[in-house]
Amino acid sequence: MVVAEQQTVTGLLFDILSGQQAGVEKQVVLRYANKLSKIHRKNQVTNAELLDFAHLCELNHIDIIVVKGQTIGTLYPNPMLRVSGDIDFLIKDDYQSCKSLIENVLGVTLPEKMLEREVSFKRNGQLYELHNNLIEFGSKRNNKYWKSLMQEAWDNPAYIVVDGAKVRTLPPTINAVYIFLHLFFHLIREGVALRQLCDWAVFLHACHDEIDRAELAQILERLDVVNAFRAFGSILIGDLGLPQTSFPMEVSEKDAEWRTRILRDIFKGGNFGKQNHHSKNSLMFKFETMRIAWRNSRHYYSLAPTEARLLLPRLLKRNLLLMAKGRLR
Repeated sequence: MVVAEQQTVTGLLFDILSGQQAGVEKQVVLRYANKLSKIHRKNQVTNAELLDFAHLCELNHIDIIVVKGQTIGTLYPNPMLRVSGDIDFLIKDDYQSCKSLIENVLGVTLPEKMLEREVSFKRNGQLYELHNNLIEFGSKRNNKYWKSLMQEAWDNPAYIVVDGAKVRTLPPTINAVYIFLHLFFHLIREGVALRQLCDWAVFLHACHDEIDRAELAQILERLDVVNAFRAFGSILIGDLGLPQTSFPMEVSEKDAEWRTRILRDIFKGGNFGKQNHHSKNSLMFKFETMRIAWRNSRHYYSLAPTEARLLLPRLLKRNLLLMAKGRLR
């Protein structure tokens, strides 16, 4: 149970155990009943916050795309038992209009300009992440190509139903790539939880008929992450039970050789690497992140050579810029 909490899959574990009618001790059930109730209530609150915010944006003619989180959670067999997190959304261009809405309607102060690719803020205890770019690559070529994919997403968005209301999100093929890249880059930089792999598996299983496999392969080739996609996919198939037919690429025995290594790093790091980091000091935290990134970029180099080679220089440049702006202490 401790490991399940570290990997943010407590609710999913009990959902499986109850479905299998496993012999779970009564004391354990009572101990976690309150926790499961909190997970359920938090999902209700997060859904309500998301829908209210999306409605406000629509009323004020602000285009957003919501990613990850509740847009994937609703695809689970029991959505209310997935541990909810932030509300992540992408704005198209107009940061000032979005800033004005958040400040004047929600009463939250935001920076005058976006110094980074995302800005965090809280409303009613719910954490939001406002993004002007979902993925930052080390390669300029990859960044340019990703920007073109985002334009495609704005032109042809998908919609997911959350508590009876439609929410705009990424189209399935691009979303399959984005969900993977998010978890892969997080694992390399700091750590990632098993829940992120579960999210990816659930999404692929629910949307595999809507994913254009030829386009997906082309995107992965252009970004030089095909090997990583297949290696992580071998865990979905071999360890999480995703049917091979739901995974949009063929996975080989060579890909599956990475399973032990990847899972060891996932369980060692915990949710977004919280077990990897020991310092609460911002500067020391960044140094720990760079140490982990240096180690993992070498270990996973063959899975994504272009980005693994450029990861550390990009992190160093970003941290130096933050220090120069007084944002890193």
